[in-house]
Amino acid sequence: MKALGDDDGWGETDLVAAEERLGIQLPSALREAYLLFGHRHDLTSNHGVLLSPSELYVDQAEEAGLPA
Repeated sequence: MKALGDDDGWGETDLVAAEERLGIQLPSALREAYLLFGHRHDLTSNHGVLLSPSELYVDQAEEAGLPA
């Protein structure tokens, strides 16, 4: 496994745009994960998929989820 690099995470502007679009603040642990290694598919797709910030959504039950 390669070490984390500067380009492995999403940018702050991507996360802020997602939060503004959703009207919520992402949990700090999730924000940190996106910032540090959000682009690293080898770290984010072993047991599911980490959505890109633009794909995040809140359903009618006000729960986060994956697209159908």
